[in-house]
Amino acid sequence: MSTAEGSLFVARPFAVAGEHYGLIAQMDADAPAHAVRRAERVLSIGAVHAARWYAEQQLEGQVADSTRDAILEQVFSGQEQARALEHRAAELGIGYSGANLPFFVTSGSSFYGVKDILLRGLRAENLSTAVVPRNEGWACWVQFPRTASPARVKAGVTSLRRAYARISRDVSISMGIGRLVQGANELRDSLAEARDAAKLAASRPAGRRFVRVEGLGAAALLLSWTQSAPFLPRATQVLQPLDTLSDAHRTTVLTFLDHSMSVTDTAAALGVHRNTIRTRVARVREVLNVDLDDRDERLALHLALRAVASG
Repeated sequence: MSTAEGSLFVARPFAVAGEHYGLIAQMDADAPAHAVRRAERVLSIGAVHAARWYAEQQLEGQVADSTRDAILEQVFSGQEQARALEHRAAELGIGYSGANLPFFVTSGSSFYGVKDILLRGLRAENLSTAVVPRNEGWACWVQFPRTASPARVKAGVTSLRRAYARISRDVSISMGIGRLVQGANELRDSLAEARDAAKLAASRPAGRRFVRVEGLGAAALLLSWTQSAPFLPRATQVLQPLDTLSDAHRTTVLTFLDHSMSVTDTAAALGVHRNTIRTRVARVREVLNVDLDDRDERLALHLALRAVASG
């Protein structure tokens, strides 16, 4: 291939595992034919060695990915020796000991390359994150210094929202954003919440599948958690604000839901005045920020209270 600048280029393409590469030699435009043939032979030999080198690099990358996934699997499974795991993860460039903003991504598309599109979208927003394949999608987290101000967290969430919009133009995804946490144990728990939020997001119309755990009401999260295991620990966690109230409040609202929200029947079942029932139910509504007039929220709360009471 000659150019107007007076140069001649001789190219030799080659492929490794479906990825295309090439070696190019630049020569004078008036180079004799024997020199061009010699360049072609050199490039042919070089392409063989280059293909071998790229294949070795890809193999090393696969080994590193497998090692990384094995380490993080131990982290997420709650195994002991957290310090040793942290050190091994750090050697692979994976940090989780500081402040982390976890998020989970699921995709409605099964074609190869979704992860590459995900990574490109995150990098376009200058988000350097860990992206770990899981059975249902990708566990990810943005790492901050040891502490992160509310402003920095807000900026991180905004960047994730822009990345979601960018990625969604090319592939169908759902993204759930967890709570800011410290350390491996909290990271594991918040990623589980982010995964459930992503599942909940998947039920929404396209373009609105970005859900932040802290922006959801208790009942909305519980409704998604009834479809995943283990439900009981998470139901207990979301109902934890009720610990600030008396046991009578839990009993009252559960009985209230058991009796189809009839104040009269609930009062008769518990042997207390109807005004007491109304007061306790109103207090539970306030503490959990739950709308009992919404059928789905009411069902979610009923299931959670019943599960905790039985557990």
